[in-house]
Amino acid sequence: MSVVRLDIHVDQPIDTAVLYTSIQVWRSPDRLGVSSPYVEIAAESQTNAFLDGGEVGPWDLNGLSITITVDAGPATVVQFAGSALVLSDVINTINEAFPGLASESGEDTGLLRLTSPTYGTPSSIQVTASTAATRLGLTISKVNGKGAYPLLAQTTEEYEFVDFDGDDAYWYKTRFYNTKTGAVSEFSAPQRGAVPDVVPESSLVLCFVYLADGTGSPIVGRRVILIPTGQVQITNDVDQVYGILSSVDRITLITDDAGYAETNLVRGQTFKMFIEGTTFHREVAIPAVGAELNLLTAAAAADDPFTIVETPPLLIRVV
Repeated sequence: MSVVRLDIHVDQPIDTAVLYTSIQVWRSPDRLGVSSPYVEIAAESQTNAFLDGGEVGPWDLNGLSITITVDAGPATVVQFAGSALVLSDVINTINEAFPGLASESGEDTGLLRLTSPTYGTPSSIQVTASTAATRLGLTISKVNGKGAYPLLAQTTEEYEFVDFDGDDAYWYKTRFYNTKTGAVSEFSAPQRGAVPDVVPESSLVLCFVYLADGTGSPIVGRRVILIPTGQVQITNDVDQVYGILSSVDRITLITDDAGYAETNLVRGQTFKMFIEGTTFHREVAIPAVGAELNLLTAAAAADDPFTIVETPPLLIRVV
């Protein structure tokens, strides 16, 4: 994901600040901005991401597992054992992998809650679809924490809101809000934010994937994970030299309603490429020439690191 900066303009700052106190920010992850609902990503103060279950136990989770990703960290598999688990059993099992993540959703509800330890829009929780997730009543949509409302001032016309887990393809809309009376204005027109780039466009390649299942239907909401392993240097437009480093930081693409996902990657860099929910794992090199790259096409030419390599038999000496 990307850090997205959203510029918000107020035409009549004095009149607006008299009627309202702050600015609400809403986001839709839909690339077209039409089919995915908008959700609010700002609040009076920063909040952490949380995900509530919708089913009360006891649960038969024997031999089942759930995969959880917190704050863009590694996806971690939690394995359950037991055919009549109560809430405390589930909480203890999850907290062995993620200390403090699981709790009860409210007093005496009997429902599971997962809560990220961080706050603001970088805070996130995502559960991968599984039988265990279904039985616990957990949705598989990614949830984020909320950033703080920009506060209105009579002397300010320009405001900025930063979405730390956004994408330049996401759509945003805003409206003015009075935290004391609850009054709200009409929504603004949908707009996209800006992802600041320090590397010139000439040093980037548009990389993409199309994913479909065995019936030919698009695979929607699937994550394609890229981890940089190479190290290159890039000079920007003002002759500043940036080191593009290998790291454990992940670049995550999520396929849309057409099974499509894209991002810009630096020329000459190499990445480990994983497709969530599969054993697919390749190391892909971004070429020095060309404007676009189909990552699956590039991966098809790469070696499979999980292929067993057999040593050729030794020659038999003939006397």
